[in-house]
Formats: sequence, structure tokens, C-alpha cells
Amino acid sequence: MNYLNQTIQITASVGPFTLSLPTPTFVGGTTKNIPCYLIDPVTISLNSYINTEENGIDKNLEITSNFEWTLPSGWQTSTGQTGTFVSSSSISIVPPTSNSAVSIKVRAKANTQYSTIATLQITRNLDAFNVEGSPTIVCNTTNRYTVPFGAGVSYLWQLPTGWAGVSTTNYIDVIPKGTTGTISCTMTGCNQSKVSTPKTITVNAVNAGTVISGSATVCTSGATFTINNIPLMNSILWTCGPNLTIFSGQNTTSCIFKSISNGSSWIKAKLVTECGQIVNLSQINVWSGTPTVSPLISLANFDGSTYNSVCNSQNYSTNMDIQPLESFVEWTRIAANPETTTWYQSGNNINSYFFYVNQTAVYRISATNSCGCTSYDFGFKSIDCGGGGGCNVVYTLSPNPASSSFTIVPNIPAPCNVATTLAKTTATSSSPSGFISVFDQQGNLKKKVKYSYNTEVGIDVSGLKNGIYLVQIYDGISTDQKTIVVNH
Repeated sequence: MNYLNQTIQITASVGPFTLSLPTPTFVGGTTKNIPCYLIDPVTISLNSYINTEENGIDKNLEITSNFEWTLPSGWQTSTGQTGTFVSSSSISIVPPTSNSAVSIKVRAKANTQYSTIATLQITRNLDAFNVEGSPTIVCNTTNRYTVPFGAGVSYLWQLPTGWAGVSTTNYIDVIPKGTTGTISCTMTGCNQSKVSTPKTITVNAVNAGTVISGSATVCTSGATFTINNIPLMNSILWTCGPNLTIFSGQNTTSCIFKSISNGSSWIKAKLVTECGQIVNLSQINVWSGTPTVSPLISLANFDGSTYNSVCNSQNYSTNMDIQPLESFVEWTRIAANPETTTWYQSGNNINSYFFYVNQTAVYRISATNSCGCTSYDFGFKSIDCGGGGGCNVVYTLSPNPASSSFTIVPNIPAPCNVATTLAKTTATSSSPSGFISVFDQQGNLKKKVKYSYNTEVGIDVSGLKNGIYLVQIYDGISTDQKTIVVNH
């Protein structure tokens, strides 16, 4: 203090204070088990420690340091501290390999004052444990299961009857031979034995998604079909449908089939596992050999002199069923008298027009797939069907096959023209109109729309199933019939 220009120093002594420090508490309670075989660092922590002293400058604050720890003989922290030492509220200790129960003590420290000692009782017993591994496996495959590792601990595994696997370590590789079972393990150490909770294992015959794989077409040269990623089986029985034969590979995972005739077929496999299970794999549908060509309306093959009769001055369309649907189809004209005979290909069919009686034409249809080509020749000769035929509209369907829709395209062939054709209708209608009907192969009407003479019209078939349909076109003058293949 400054008094009359003189400095006077005053010194006062405060304290000492007597503090009442709370007793620390351990996270997890006053007991902790550390298995006897465990030598990895273990963290020991105190619960949040709040200073409640009135005289402390850090009142109501959490204290995280200044704790006096005492470890048992032979124990140390991960930083090498042993015996009694001051550290934070959380320490990492390295336990020795031992079966003996011990205690760890701690108290809060403020200069020379301490809280009451808190004691953590340490036991060195075996922990409860589970068998780890997949609960679902496949018959006759190798699968690994594990339990915790402990130095100096012995292991005894218990497997279902008939299962293969032997081990005295903390893991075992097993091969199941039954449909279900339980696995357990007994650990012996730390002066005791403990059994795991039994683990129930379900044994499937094959992996999910196991299927037959192979080509969609089988030729006379043969095609290989396989079953991948399956364990050793007791037996594998391959079977096939018509038009095929098994060439080699019966009772193996890879079988060769050969075509013996043309047509649709199937391939199947029946598996019998070493666990006694029977699995019938889903059949795979295939085509055997080259395509088949079948007229839906009877036609005679051309033998050099046999012709199919058609009316002159009228449009004629073939109606062919080609299998499989993905075959490539091509028509060619190989002869005609006269050469000017009108024709064109529409999808799998041809449309032709003969202007006069006794005109002839021979066409060849070729259907090709990866196995080869099937060809037939068909001859046609025009005859007088009465009334001299007529200049009717020629209709085509495009595209054919159709996936979502097709268009009906009219065409009046030469030498006819629209004026002369319409002139024929004045007695019945000044503005011809009609309708278009679509029937399935059973004769059921599937669609019907209005139609005006000599106009293009689109037909929606997105709602129809794959197959062959009859399209009946009535334009107000005449009726024509076509076929359309629907293939989504």
C-alpha cells in the first residue's frame, strides 16, 4: 500500500484448507473379468469426476488428472508404469498371463490430500464366448468356424454326427454331411472349462442361383451344358426332350447333347448330394437343329411340275410358321413366266400378284440359324376364279414380326389404279369403309378397329401375347386376310 509516499508491503497467510474429495467410481462397476490368457492392453476408466469443494478454484468442473493408481505386482501400464503412480482418469494396462484374482486401487489427489480409495476387483476367468461362422452352408463343402484365441487354452470341438473336421485350436474346418446340425466348442484354461452356446447350422444342397447354362440352340455337332459351382455329388442325372440325344458327360457337371432332328426341346438335371438331398434344377428350353418351315395354309412343295393354284388379278399371301422365331428368313424368286410377275417379301411371307391366267412363279424360302439352313421351293400358277379377278387393293403388314404395333399399308397394283378401282364401288358405296379384326389361333377376336378404304392404319399389339394372329381386313369392298407374328 502507498501511505504518505511510503510503500508498505503486507503479507497474509491463507489456509491450509481441509478438502473433502469424492470417492472415484469405475466405469462398468467394481468388478472386471480379464481372461487369464489375455495379454493385450486393457483400458480402465473412471466415471466423470466433478469437483464439489467450495474452496476449489475449479469448483463444478470435471477433473481428468491427478489420480493416484496402485497396480498389483507384475502389472504395468502400456507406457511402463508400475506400482503406485499419479495419472489421468483413464489408464491402459497390460495384464500378465495369470489365473490369480487381483485388485486395482485408485484415489483422487490434491497436493497432499486424498479421497477415499476405490477398489476394482479383477478376476482372470474365461469369458462367455460364441462360435463364429456362417449359419448356412452347402453340403460337402469346407467351412471354417472360430472361437476366441487364448495362449495356454485348449479347445475341444463338438460336431454333428457324420460331419468331417478335427481341430485342437481356436478354429476348425468342417465338411457337413447332413442337412442340419449344431457346432459347439469347449475352452479349458484359467483353472476352468467353459462351453460355447451351440450354433445351429443349416445345410443346403447347392448354392442359391445354381442353374444349367448353355446355348439356346443345339446342332448335330453338339453343344455343352454345365452346372457351375457345385460340390461333389453322389450322382448327376441329365435328361433331354425330343429331337436331342446325350453324347457324353452323364453323371458329370458338363454334358454334351447333339441334335438328331429339328424342333423344340429341353434339358434337365437331377442332383443327389452326399447329404442325401435331391435337387431338380429348372429345365432349360432349347432349339434342336435347323429351323422348321411350316405353311399354316396347306401348300405343295415344287417338284418341277406341281403348282399351287391362285386366282389371277388378286393379291396372294403365304402364311408360314417359322421356328425358332429368331431365325433369319429370306425368299427368292427362282423362276417366273412372265418375268414381270409382281411379288415382295413381308416378314416371313411373300405377297404376289398375277395379272393373267396361267402365269407361273416359283419361290424359295430359306430359314437360317446357327445350325444351318432349311429351304423349300413353292410353285404358284394363276387360274380364273370367276369374274376375271379384280383390281383389289394389295395389303401389306409392316413390320412383321411386330413387337408393339404394325401398320397396314394398302397398294393398288398396276395396271389397276385408284380411279378404276373406286369406280367399281359406286353401286354399293360412295365412300367405302370397313373394319380390321385381329383373331388368335383359336379364332378368338382380340382387337377390332374401324378402317377407311385405301388408307394406312396402325394397330397396337403391345397387349397381345407372343404368337401368330390372323388379321382380317374388310375395306368396304372386299375382305383380305393376313397373318402377323407378335414377338415382344
